[in-house]
Amino acid sequence: MQGLVTTERSNLDPAAVTFAKNPRDLERLSKGASIIEVVKKVKPHVLLGLSGVGGVFNAEVLKAMRESVSTKPTIFAMSNPIIW
Repeated sequence: MQGLVTTERSNLDPAAVTFAKNPRDLERLSKGASIIEVVKKVKPHVLLGLSGVGGVFNAEVLKAMRESVSTKPTIFAMSNPIIW
């Protein structure tokens, strides 16, 4: 899992540069922070769910996305985990 797009990422796609976060702005976020910690700190425009791990975008994450800096925060849950 690569996680948050930062300016320190190698081979950063030019289209992603606008959205890349400066690591200095994330000083209070510890390495390995939970998704809810990241969403609350970063206030992202978009979340991409690309892994096969179910339950990551739970109610707490969805509520935190309401505080996004975007006028239309978007979540793409594109994986297909099966939870029974």
